[in-house]
Amino acid sequence: MNIEDKKDMQTIIKEHINLGLIEPGVSAYSSPGFLVRNHDEIKRGKPREGLVLSEKKATIVVNKIEFLGILIDETGIELQEHIVEKIRNFPDVLKDKKHLQSFLGVVNFASIFIKDLAKYKKDFRPLLKETESSKWKWRRSTLKGFVS
Repeated sequence: MNIEDKKDMQTIIKEHINLGLIEPGVSAYSSPGFLVRNHDEIKRGKPREGLVLSEKKATIVVNKIEFLGILIDETGIELQEHIVEKIRNFPDVLKDKKHLQSFLGVVNFASIFIKDLAKYKKDFRPLLKETESSKWKWRRSTLKGFVS
């Protein structure tokens, strides 16, 4: 894309944001993305703008999408059920450092839904730093923030 096309695209995106047709993504970890507010406008399109969407790379005019373990629809976002089940079914006692890393990986999927997650995760940091020669010592109390 040459510099003029890029400027044109930026102008078009700003116009669509101002009209409320799209909203920029807000996650610091996401790729640039937009939430479409008015599907009819997008369906009609405006050929003069030259907006092209690849059928292979984009899904448009849908009521919900599943993305990286999250379900997004007009009512908001929630974890997909298989992620919730993985967390629910995780054993209460973790065997070793690798098991703890696996648990934290699953919990990270739910991080936007767990208030003060960092506060709870700090209790796990000393266990992650343990070496092969040091003794693994799991305390059930470490799970206090995750178990209701």
